Amino acid sequence: MASRNIEEALLTNADTSIREHYRLFAAALENGNLLEPKGTSADDYFRKLIAEPKIRSVHGLLKRNFAAALQNESQEVINALMKSDPEVWSDFSYRPFVFDHIPAYLARAIEILGERHYMYKQLKAKQTYFEAKTYRTNKYPDIPADSLHRLFNAKCQEALQYDPEAAYVYLELAHYNWNTVSDDRKAYEYAKKALELSPNCLVALYVAGRTPRY
Repeated sequence: MASRNIEEALLTNADTSIREHYRLFAAALENGNLLEPKGTSADDYFRKLIAEPKIRSVHGLLKRNFAAALQNESQEVINALMKSDPEVWSDFSYRPFVFDHIPAYLARAIEILGERHYMYKQLKAKQTYFEAKTYRTNKYPDIPADSLHRLFNAKCQEALQYDPEAAYVYLELAHYNWNTVSDDRKAYEYAKKALELSPNCLVALYVAGRTPRY
């Protein structure tokens, strides 16, 4: 709220066109039109505002607010996964396409904040994780299933390289190895790691309880 008030106060002194672009930017954020539709998305208005030297003093605030909006959905989804929210788990099982836009959101947030930002590695881990989730037979019917499995695993391991304490990635690998490829040994090991980082995760507890101890 403080950032919003500062932006509005400074933009009061800007040209009418700049104030209009900011109004449209804020409306697009509110409506969740972050990267689409092209021409009228929050990103389109953000680019126009960032190009305005007259409001250079609020460029940093605009970047932080837009980057936060681009990150918000991914964090909400991850929080719901770790809390074993049945609706989100059901979407991942039966409607995974509803999350396919998230990597692009995170990629844009990273582009705005830059590689030196303190959240860079965490954001890259999330981006890579959601990219892993796109490797599905219904999305890539021409790619053999075993190749998709390798791509999925490679992306998850890449995510862990960025953030070795990403419990949601270990949880995903535990569930995937148990439910999709029936590798009980790996499922148990990943579930155990997820529980070390998030002891109250019910899905990790369930997987660990359904697989043999090794």
